[in-house]
Amino acid sequence: MTNDITAASPAPGAAAEVAPQQEPLMVADRKQSHSSHASSSGNNIPTLPEESRIGVAFSNVIYSITTGSGKKATTKRILKDVSCSFKPGRFTVILGASGAGKTSLLNAIAGETKIGSITGNLYLNGQAATGADVKKVSGYVTQEDIVLGTMSVREAITMSARLRLPRMSEQDREIKVQEIMGMLGLTKCMNTIIGTATEKGISGGERKRVLMAMDLVTDPSVTFLDEPTSGLDSFTAFSVVQLLRDLARSGRTVIATLHQPSSEIFHMIDDLCIMSQGEIMYYGPAEESVDYFASKGYPCPRYSNPADYFFLDILNTTSVGSSSGPYLPEERIPKLLDAWKASPNNAAVMKEIQHPSRMDGITADSHKYMSSFSDQFPLLMQRALKNALRNKLIVKAKLGQTIFLGVLMGLIYLNVPSRTLSAQIQDRSGVLFFVAVNQVMSASMGVLSVFAAEKAVFEREHGAGYYQLPAYFISKVGVELPFQIVMPLLLVSIVYFMVGLQADVWKFFITVAFSIVMSLCGTAIGTLAACAFNDLSVALAIVPVLLLPLMIFSGLFVNTGNIPAFLDWIKWLSPMKYGFVGLVKNEFTGLTLCPRSDEPERVRRIGCRAGETVISDLGLEDQGSILLNFLVVLGLWVTLLGLSYLSLWRIVRNSKKSDFPSPAKQQQIKAPEMTGVAVGRN
Repeated sequence: MTNDITAASPAPGAAAEVAPQQEPLMVADRKQSHSSHASSSGNNIPTLPEESRIGVAFSNVIYSITTGSGKKATTKRILKDVSCSFKPGRFTVILGASGAGKTSLLNAIAGETKIGSITGNLYLNGQAATGADVKKVSGYVTQEDIVLGTMSVREAITMSARLRLPRMSEQDREIKVQEIMGMLGLTKCMNTIIGTATEKGISGGERKRVLMAMDLVTDPSVTFLDEPTSGLDSFTAFSVVQLLRDLARSGRTVIATLHQPSSEIFHMIDDLCIMSQGEIMYYGPAEESVDYFASKGYPCPRYSNPADYFFLDILNTTSVGSSSGPYLPEERIPKLLDAWKASPNNAAVMKEIQHPSRMDGITADSHKYMSSFSDQFPLLMQRALKNALRNKLIVKAKLGQTIFLGVLMGLIYLNVPSRTLSAQIQDRSGVLFFVAVNQVMSASMGVLSVFAAEKAVFEREHGAGYYQLPAYFISKVGVELPFQIVMPLLLVSIVYFMVGLQADVWKFFITVAFSIVMSLCGTAIGTLAACAFNDLSVALAIVPVLLLPLMIFSGLFVNTGNIPAFLDWIKWLSPMKYGFVGLVKNEFTGLTLCPRSDEPERVRRIGCRAGETVISDLGLEDQGSILLNFLVVLGLWVTLLGLSYLSLWRIVRNSKKSDFPSPAKQQQIKAPEMTGVAVGRN
């Protein structure tokens, strides 16, 4: 099959008219293939009302990142004077090699850029806007499948709906969730868990669709997706893209970045935005892209996937394909970038930005409404409890560790009252020290791993407006409380009676109370470390090093009165120190220790010793009362929780997005003159 190709927009000075070319079979069959895909989709997606459809346009966008400071500061431009217009009802794909700026562009217009500065103009239906405005009417699906794996598909989508649609009745929300699951083909797996590292769940493609469903419950007019086919097999990738195409057909604006789509996927793209070196090389209908590059002297070979051809022969600085083209390899990209800026196609895009066809703006119904704290807290508490209980491996590990250590210590210190006088003193102190240290160490390391794993989920959901920081933080602390009560109670119950500590109910419960607050302190330390360090492996390496001096200066290894002055301050920061002092005073106060009848004469001659004397010998007599030490440990827990909250707040603050200038400032910026020829390259 042959077909004459005419120059869509010949650049000044470009090669002469391109001879008639054989159109690539992939492109020739596009319409037929496209039609067959549409008929086989089967996705019953409701049409978005006309008044809710939103186009996204931007002009003269420059995104820069500054590294270093002072005289060593250097600024790098990631996006260089980029302008484009994405229309509702169209599936637009941003294509480009690694480092081309496609994800940076997507993040900039979606309001997801975390660092750097953005200048330029952003419009929603022709009205000046910011990235924050875009977030109110859009959904953003990240490349990573960041979602709680212990939740079922239905639970995850329902939770998103309940948090983000607080004004909707429960019945309407349930109908909405059912519609979304049916629309995305998730009904069959709605009661299956999403999946964790230890428990298999749904497939990779279904995980992508769950993330899309969690955003689509709010009926966003615009959907952004970063590499939605990454890590998926060809069939699953095709299914996901087919769904995106159908979403666009329903009147939504769908914008996705793709790295190197297959020919089947390429056929489903409506508009193609090809980027290189932070600039746009082509924007327009995907089916016209082949003709455009052919007019510039780069015809796509027959039987070739256009996307592969773009990557191999056009977007690479060194050509590895079969095309020769009119330019030297090192000149190709700059020349093609300049050709696009000078093309009538680009002039038409710029005219569309300046004079959009729709100027009716954004309706109030398009905005997302965040639920209140009273709505968020019980929902997050319920989810956190389910998540904790469904992590069966972690629950079993905590329970097994507690029983194992309790029995082990019980056997090591079995029946201490039957031992010699010196052994009674040493072993009672030793087992109490173990209780104090174990509660802090085990709780901190356990929570550190779990909380760090969930931090990414928090950052994604909080950034998307699911909930406020206080509701999340209090729910996380609240759900840990039962575990930090049950586990210490179990440990003390085993150790206390196997060892044979004072048979006094009041003293037993004081020991339990100290164990609980020290476990809470350990939890707060682990939470603080998880918030302070981005890398879990770094946190796991540093936390034991930080806990070691706190343990050394707790009062057993070193008499607290003999610590050098320049290190003495460390003991005041140690919850283990206050816990150990409180436990020792609780155990030895009112206790009389007597030598056995088979001990040497010199020991029996000394006679029995009062527990208060032992406290004095340990240098703990002036370390405060039992109640004071308990309150100090409690105070340390509250302080550590406060620091943990501040660390989490710092993450939220640092994740505030770089944004476009305010609409008022954008209006002060003079619009570019449109003469049909764009300004030269930077």
